[in-house]
Amino acid sequence: MTAQPPWSDQPITSTAQDCFSRSDYARRVADVIATSRSENTSVVFGLTGPWGSGKTSLIEMVLECLRDARPQWGVARFTPWSSADVSGLLAEFYASLTAALPTDHGEAVRKSFATLLQFAAPAARLIPLAGEAASDVMEKSGQALARSAPWNEAFQDATRKLRSTGVPLLIVADDIDRLQADELVALLKVVRLLGRFPGVQYLLAYDDHTLTRTLSTAWGADDGGATARSFMEKIVQHPLVVPPLLDHQLLERFGEGVDQVLRESGRPSIESGRLGEVVDILPALLPTPRAVDRLLAQLRHYLVLLHPEEINDEDVVLLALVRTAFPRLYDALPRWKSRLIQGHSGVLDHSASSLRYAPVRWEELWQTETAPDSARDRAERLLAQLFPKAFPEDTSTADSGERRICDDRYFDRYIAMTILKDDVSDTQVRDALDEARESRGEALVGLITAGTGSQTALAIGKARTLGTIGTSEERLVVVSVLSGMVDRLDDSRHVFESNRDRAISWMADIISPLDRDVRAADVVDALSGAPFVERLRVWERVVDRVRADGVQRSWVEEVSRVMGDAAVDRLVEHLHKRDEASTDEPPAYYVHVAVKCGRGDRLRERVEKAMNGSVVVLEDLAARMVSTRWLMGVETPPQLGDVNQELWAAVAPDVDDSWYLLPREESVDRDDLSWANRGRLARGRFHRPRRGDDEHGDDVSPTG
Repeated sequence: MTAQPPWSDQPITSTAQDCFSRSDYARRVADVIATSRSENTSVVFGLTGPWGSGKTSLIEMVLECLRDARPQWGVARFTPWSSADVSGLLAEFYASLTAALPTDHGEAVRKSFATLLQFAAPAARLIPLAGEAASDVMEKSGQALARSAPWNEAFQDATRKLRSTGVPLLIVADDIDRLQADELVALLKVVRLLGRFPGVQYLLAYDDHTLTRTLSTAWGADDGGATARSFMEKIVQHPLVVPPLLDHQLLERFGEGVDQVLRESGRPSIESGRLGEVVDILPALLPTPRAVDRLLAQLRHYLVLLHPEEINDEDVVLLALVRTAFPRLYDALPRWKSRLIQGHSGVLDHSASSLRYAPVRWEELWQTETAPDSARDRAERLLAQLFPKAFPEDTSTADSGERRICDDRYFDRYIAMTILKDDVSDTQVRDALDEARESRGEALVGLITAGTGSQTALAIGKARTLGTIGTSEERLVVVSVLSGMVDRLDDSRHVFESNRDRAISWMADIISPLDRDVRAADVVDALSGAPFVERLRVWERVVDRVRADGVQRSWVEEVSRVMGDAAVDRLVEHLHKRDEASTDEPPAYYVHVAVKCGRGDRLRERVEKAMNGSVVVLEDLAARMVSTRWLMGVETPPQLGDVNQELWAAVAPDVDDSWYLLPREESVDRDDLSWANRGRLARGRFHRPRRGDDEHGDDVSPTG
C-alpha cells in the first residue's frame, strides 16, 4: 500500500495513487460516459457513496482516464456553492461551461449564454420548488418552459452554438448532497431543465441517503424518501456506486497507518494484543477511507503531545476509536471516571449481607450519553479494553500494560492529552531519580516538595513504582537525598497516609533489598539527615519488610542494634526531664521501636537504673504510656487517650511499688497533654508486670 502523507482530507489526483484497486472501475466509468454521448440528448450520471467513501478521488481518476483516452473532451467543474437562487446558479453554470471550451469557440457561446441568462429568472419561476408530487414537477415544468418562447428560442440558439464547437462536454458537480434544501432543488432545476443541452453529459456525486433526506425535507414529504427517490430517478439516467471497501482493505489501511504514525513519532510498535480483541468490529467503526484517515490524523496530532513513557499508546488508539465512532460517549467519560476505573458505583449496598458496593447501572450511561442500540455492543467492547474492571466479562487481555487510562493517576492526561497542572510527568520522575543516584538530588527534592499535596503524593507514588535505582551504593545515595527533605513533607493525621508516611515507606522500600555485604555504618549514615523520629519510622518499616522476606542480612541486625539503643537513650533522656520534657516527642514510640529492634532487655535495664537513682519515679514512666488521639480529618487539638498496657509490660520494672495502689483519677482533663496530667490519668490503670526466671525478655531478632 502506498504510504499516505499527513491527512488533509484531500482526494487523490491520479490512478497512480490508487490504494483500493479502483482504477479499472474508473476506466470503465470514463468509457461509459464517452460512449453514451449523443448529439440529441444529455445524460446524467449519478455517483453515489457515503461521505468519506472516496467519491471525489474516484471522480479524479475518471477524469484522468477520460483525458488519456479521449483528449478532445472538455470538462467543466461546476461549483454550486456561490448562490442559492436559480439565476445565480445558472450564471455560475454557464461560466463553468464556457471555461471548458477552446478559446476560439468560447466567445460565441458566451454571448449566447448572456442572452439566455436574460430569460433565466422568468423561466425559473415557472418551476415549482415544493408542494407538488415529484411526478408532476418534471412534466409541468417542461410544459411551462416549452410555452415560454423567448426562453426556448434562446436555449435553442445556445444549443446550436455549443454543438458547432464540436467539443464533447462533461459537467462535474461534486458533493451536491451538502447543499441546503433550497440550494439543492435549485441545482436540480438547472441540471434537469435549464441547462440540459443535448450532447452535454453530467456527473453528479452525492450520498444517496443524505440527498434523499434533504429533498424530503424540502417538499415536506413524510413517505420514507419515496418521493425523493422517484424524483432522482427522473434526474439520473445512469446510477453508479462507489465500490465499497472490503473489510481486509480497511483493516490494512488502519494497521499500516497506525504503524506509520508510531514510526513517525518515534514510538515502538503496539504488541499487547488489545487492538486484536476488537479487530472484528473495526470495519463497522471505520467504514470508509475518510474515517480511517481521520482517526490516523488524530493519532498524529495526539501522540506527539506526550512522551512515549508518559502514556500507553494502545489506549490512545482505542480512545481515538471511541472519540471517532461514539463522540457523545467519549464526552461522557470524565463524568463516569470513578465508576469506569473502579468497576463499581462507589455506593455501599446496604441490602447485601456482606460489605460490598452496589453495581453500576450502565444502562444510564447508554441512555444519557449514547451509542445507538445497534452499536452498543461495539461501544461496550471498546470500553472493556480501556476499563477492564468495569466490563471484566468482555476482555481477556485488557489489564496488560502500564500508564493505562484505567489508572486513576493517568486518566486525566488521556482526556487533556497533556501533563495537567496537578499531574506529574513520568519522564521528570525518572530523570530526577537518575540524577539523585549520582548525588544530584535537587531535581528530585524539587519534584517532591514544590507542588501541592496531591502532586507530592503522585510524585512519590510514581517514584516508588517507576524508578529503577540500581546498586546498593546508588540506593543509599537516594536515601540520603530523601533523608534531608522528609521533614519538609506534610505529616497531618489523616485516614490515609500522609506524604511524610509515603516518603518514609519509600525509603524503607529502597533500603530493604540492599546487598548482604552492605556496611551497617553506611545505612546509618544515609539515614542521619532525617529527624530522629523519622529515622526510627523508616527503620521500623525496614524491619517489617526484612522479616516478611525471611532473608538474613547481618547489617540489618547491626543497624537494628544502633537504632534500638538510640531509641532507649532518647527515652531515658526524656524520663530524666520528668514533667519538663517536651510533649512533642513520642516516648511510647521509642519503647515500641526498641522492642521491635530486639533491645527490650537493655531498655528495662536503663529504665530501672534511672529509677534506682531516685530521680525518675514509676509515674513518670506511666505518663509516657498514655496515648493521645485525634479525630481523623478534623482540625481539632489532640486529647489524651487510653493507657498502653502492652508497652507498659515491655518496659516497666518488676517491682513492688505503692504507686500501683493509688486510686484512679476519674476527673482528669483530657485536653491537658502535660506529663503531670498524664501521670494522674495513669494512676490505678496499670498492672505490675510479672516476669519469671525462665523468661528472656522481649528481645526479638529483626530477621525473625
